[in-house]
Amino acid sequence: MPERMEVPTFVDARGTLVVIEFDEVPFTVRRMFAVTGPEHGATRGATRGNHRVNCSELIVLVSGSVTIRVGGDGDSLDPGIFLETPGAALKVPEGAFLQYDLPDAGSSIVVLAERPYAEAEPAS
Repeated sequence: MPERMEVPTFVDARGTLVVIEFDEVPFTVRRMFAVTGPEHGATRGATRGNHRVNCSELIVLVSGSVTIRVGGDGDSLDPGIFLETPGAALKVPEGAFLQYDLPDAGSSIVVLAERPYAEAEPAS
């Protein structure tokens, strides 16, 4: 089951600072990547028939918003968990199928993963 989390954020006239202390992540971080939405938005995961995550992941919203769909298989994704506040996060368990929607170029996430990259398993 996915678990909502929060990471510290600090907002002032200079912008928003989203802080991720690796010691506070509920697993050892082995990989990190960032994803930004294109100008007209995009769904990631769907183009590959959704995908199964091969390890625990923590998806952290940096800016904008994201809708994350998680399920036990590629055909039964939930209606979506909406994150709209920088620092909002979702821990996704190993083995879950995942898809996320970034609505525009102002939306970006950072994903922390428990394992190095490996090809995603397609939906069955």
